[in-house]
This record gives sequence, structure tokens and C-alpha cells, in this order.
Amino acid sequence: MRNGWYVVIDYEVEPPGYVAKTHTLQQLSSGIAESEVIACYEPSYGSTSGVAAWTGGQRIWSVIHDPAQADGPNHILWEGEPPVEFAALLAKAWDDNSRSDGIDYVFDVPITLAGNLTGFNESRKLPRGTKITALA
Repeated sequence: MRNGWYVVIDYEVEPPGYVAKTHTLQQLSSGIAESEVIACYEPSYGSTSGVAAWTGGQRIWSVIHDPAQADGPNHILWEGEPPVEFAALLAKAWDDNSRSDGIDYVFDVPITLAGNLTGFNESRKLPRGTKITALA
């Protein structure tokens, strides 16, 4: 992408996606030039979502939403220190959930966080001029 990020999409991955593929993310983030890797899981089915940041072969932070847990649609689990905007996104999602009729707004928190960091969100159009290369 023009902002310097590379997007890798894998439609074959199973829940919870590459957020849980620690070996792959460790390798990607510790290559020749140490890279920052943001992994996001946004299923086309199901209701679990997640995002994780890796640098130098180490997971820096992660955010996982799994409404099958005891807190239901308000479930969120984070490790490390997510970006500052995470708190505001979560607070708004919890508020929206409290007034919703069955819509799970917390599902969008990891996805929005990944999109804000990288400029990529699968549900939005790619910026004009974005080069797409099939890897397989």
C-alpha cells in the first residue's frame, strides 16, 4: 500500500486466524529488516475477531473478542499495551452494545484498531493505485 504496509490475505485460515499463528508472525516480524506486523482476524462467518502486533519476533500486544465466553458480546481480552485509541473504541462499543438489540459492536474493535493502524480494512475499497499481487 502507499503508506508502506503490505497486506497479506488468507481466506483459508481457521479461527482465530493468524492472530494465533505465533510461529508465522514471529518469522515475519524478525526477517532481514525487523518489521512491525499487524495480524487481524475478521471472519466472514462466526463472531470472533482479533488483532495482534509483533516486532522483532515478539508479540507486543493483542486484542481478542470471543462472544462465546462468559461476558457474551461484551467479551474482550487484551495482553500487553494496545494503542491508546483502544480504550475509546472499547468504551464506545460497550456503550453501543448496552443500547443495541442483539448487534455485537465489540466485534468491530479489533478490526477497527487494525484498520486505523495500517490503513487497510477489508470491508472498504483499497486506495486507488494499490498494487495487488497474488502469492499463490
